[in-house]
Amino acid sequence: MNLLKGDSKTKNLIALDIGSYFIKSLIYQIQEKENRAILISWTKEELKISENNLTSPEIKEKIEKIIEKTEKKAGIKATHILWNLPSSIIKTKGQTFCHQRSNPDLKIDIPEMKNIIQKTQWKAFEEIKKEFSKETGHHETKAKIVTSILTKTSVDENKIENPVGFKGKKLCISVLNNYTHIDWLNQINKISNNLNLELYGLTSSSLTIFNSIDFKKKEKNLLIIDMGGKTTEVTLIKNQGETAETKTFNLGGFSFTRILAEFLELDINQAETIKKKYSKSKISPKAKSKIEKTLKPSIISWAEGIRITLKDFKKKHNTSPKTIFLCGQATKLPGIREILEEKGNFKIQTIEGRDITKVKNKTKLKQ
Repeated sequence: MNLLKGDSKTKNLIALDIGSYFIKSLIYQIQEKENRAILISWTKEELKISENNLTSPEIKEKIEKIIEKTEKKAGIKATHILWNLPSSIIKTKGQTFCHQRSNPDLKIDIPEMKNIIQKTQWKAFEEIKKEFSKETGHHETKAKIVTSILTKTSVDENKIENPVGFKGKKLCISVLNNYTHIDWLNQINKISNNLNLELYGLTSSSLTIFNSIDFKKKEKNLLIIDMGGKTTEVTLIKNQGETAETKTFNLGGFSFTRILAEFLELDINQAETIKKKYSKSKISPKAKSKIEKTLKPSIISWAEGIRITLKDFKKKHNTSPKTIFLCGQATKLPGIREILEEKGNFKIQTIEGRDITKVKNKTKLKQ
């Protein structure tokens, strides 16, 4: 349930996934009344984007060309834009608040539900502002919530999909919020306006994944590990969204490519091709053995980053999930899955296109 209001009309939405080395542009038809999205077309381009150059004229020009290319392939023009940004810009926090009702014998109606959701967001924002200030050193007034999703509701400890019409004394609401610095929001808004697109929202990979896959029927506590080109994001989802937190460390798929390039004395593009062939077991056994030995120390270092992150989650949230959902092309590298299973006895699932049940895919995109 998205807390952001929207009309029931179909929207042509461009979603921009901003990575360290690549940008993906995907165009969807969003049918909000049916809570459905249809993926029409997509484009992937190499583009090195950082916090420092995202708003530069050069990057904005390239983004405009990527959008035009995607629209041309789709045969439709976008009306709205959704930005999927790295955790250095967008933070995710899951929170749960319980409210004592003054008259538990009265049925919960829509006005009361709206009022309680509003109170929940007020309380959530107060906590977020304090955490934002502590993390960034900026004043609390610079924090801004940009996307909110209601993940769980319960009445007197009983989980209920929609509490309207139920009686009870205690109503608890769990919400996932994305937040950022207001300057980032203003800059993204400005870019969107220059593109003649209405800003649909800002989001993060972890929230997008959680909202796109029906985890609720699968696991109570879980981890989402998203390995990008430069960084790895680890997101804890506790009690099906009652609590959520993302931590990032600087080791991603490009590190493995660079090591192969140095070892094999190849340029980066050639090394990336070899890495992909290695991931798909399309190389000789002899070459496979050499690459495995070359990459093993880096995979061990990556696993140590995961271990430290999990230790911090355990200390802060008193939970150690045994289920991991992997996403990002680099997580298919041989040794990644195996070292997680070896070190933590985890149940591991790789997120594929078929898992995104809330999107109808009309393209050949499977990742």
